[in-house]
Amino acid sequence: MEKAGIVDTATKLVTLVASIAAIYFSFMASQTSQKASETSQAVQVESAKLAQAIEERTKNENTANFHVLVYKEVLSNLNQSDKWRQKLALSLVKSLEPGVYQTSLLEVIRSQLGEDSEAGSEAAQIFTAIRSVDNAIDSVNKALSVQNTATGTALDAVKSLPDTPLRTTLLDQLKSNDNAASSAAAAILTEETKFKADSAPLVDGAASAHINFDVFWCATGDKARNESVAGKLKARIEQVANVGRVRSRMLPDSVNAQLGYRVKDYQIRYEDANSEKDTATEIKAIVDPVIAPGTFVLHPVANRTPSYLSLFVCT
Repeated sequence: MEKAGIVDTATKLVTLVASIAAIYFSFMASQTSQKASETSQAVQVESAKLAQAIEERTKNENTANFHVLVYKEVLSNLNQSDKWRQKLALSLVKSLEPGVYQTSLLEVIRSQLGEDSEAGSEAAQIFTAIRSVDNAIDSVNKALSVQNTATGTALDAVKSLPDTPLRTTLLDQLKSNDNAASSAAAAILTEETKFKADSAPLVDGAASAHINFDVFWCATGDKARNESVAGKLKARIEQVANVGRVRSRMLPDSVNAQLGYRVKDYQIRYEDANSEKDTATEIKAIVDPVIAPGTFVLHPVANRTPSYLSLFVCT
C-alpha cells in the first residue's frame, strides 16, 4: 500500500508539472505572438510614414520641376517683343496657386516689361493688390487708424482686378483675416455672386431671333437718378417690336471697378464678332430722346453673348 501511495503521489506530481509546463509554454507563445503583432504593427506604421515621406518628397520635387518649367516658359515669352506672348506669360502666372512663387513671377514680369506695357501694367496691378492684402492682414493688431488705411487700400486694389479666381481668393482672405474688411469683403462677394448668377444664362448662349437687353444703372454717383433713368429706358425698349427680355439691373461698384467695365456716363455695348453694331445704332436712336440727343456712346466689346445688348447709365 505504501508503494502504491508513492506511485500515486508521483503521478499527480508529474501531471501537475505537465500542466504547469503547458501553461508556461502557452503563456510564452502568447507573449511571442503579442510581440510579433506589436512588431508587425510598428513596421506597418513606419512603412506608412516612409511611404508618406517619399510621396511628399516626390510631390515637392515635381512642384520644383514644375516651377522651373514655368519660370523658363515665362522668361522665354517675356524675351519676345510680341504682346500676345507677353500676355501668355502673364496668363500662365495668373493660373498658378496664390503664394510667394506667383508673387515673385509677377514682380519679374512687372520689372522686365515695365508698367507701360499692357502685360506689365496688369502684373503690377495684381502684385500691388496682393501686397495690399498682405499689409492689411498684417495690420490687424496695429492701431485702428493704420488698420483702416490698410484695409481701404487693399479693398480698392482688389476690386480693380479682373474677375479671376485670384481676385476671389484675395477677397476671401480679407473676409477671413481682416476684421476691418470682413463685412465689406463679404458684401462684395455676395453682391458679385448674385450679379454673376443673373448674368450666367447669357454667357456662351445661342443666338435667338429676338435681342435681349440689360439696362445697367451704377450704384455709385447719382444712384437714385441712375435707377430712375434705367427704368424709363427699359420701358421705352419694351415698346420696340420683336425685342426679347428687357431688364433693369444694378451694376455694383465692385463690378464696375473691374478691368473691362469702368463705365462712365451713358454707353451701349455691342459685339463686333456678332455683327451687333447696326442693332446698337438702331437702339441708340430710340433711347437717346429719353434723355437728350446724342447721349449714348457706342462701345465695342470682345464678349461672346449672342442676341444680347447692354446699356449703361452711370452719372
